[in-house]
Amino acid sequence: MPPYDALEKMARLADRIRGGRQDKLPSLLAMTDPKRTPDPLKLARQLPQASALIYRHFGSPDRFETGEALAEICQKRGLVLLVSADPDLADVIKADGIHWPENDFEKAVRLRARRKSDLFTVSAHSPGAAFKANTSSFDGILYSSVFASKSPSAGRPIGTYAAASATKHVSTPIYALGGVNQHTGRRLIGLGFSGIACVGAVN
Repeated sequence: MPPYDALEKMARLADRIRGGRQDKLPSLLAMTDPKRTPDPLKLARQLPQASALIYRHFGSPDRFETGEALAEICQKRGLVLLVSADPDLADVIKADGIHWPENDFEKAVRLRARRKSDLFTVSAHSPGAAFKANTSSFDGILYSSVFASKSPSAGRPIGTYAAASATKHVSTPIYALGGVNQHTGRRLIGLGFSGIACVGAVN
């Protein structure tokens, strides 16, 4: 995991990318990963305040225990907590909302109609998916992979300006995901993104 000052720099970069835009979600969304985040509680304790944490448990048997501990830390530190694709877990730990993979888009749309007070984000991996997500009342779209990424699920990079074109036609806040770090993130400043979502850069 990067040192605390590196996480602070990522948060400041995310703010610069957002500019003066006001959105429901913070500008930095940190995502856990079973392999790259062996200790998600440590990440929650080190994240800069006014960030968001997306807990991706992938069915871990201790997800409720870990989720409750994360919720306690996030509440104390003023972090927004989202749970990936698990409404039951989100309810038990009283998370702020749910993040949905692109494959669960239709399920997310149906559930959104019943949970309008929760924060909902969704992943999109193509312009068509981003435009489709824009027709529903999501609070954020995680658009990936903007840059080359080491993630096994990352496809061919969309590219900076191709990804940024979506921000001109989509009113839902868009967060750049995939290969975003201190170096690549600077290329996103002024292109209309509401912030960044990171896995490797914060783990």
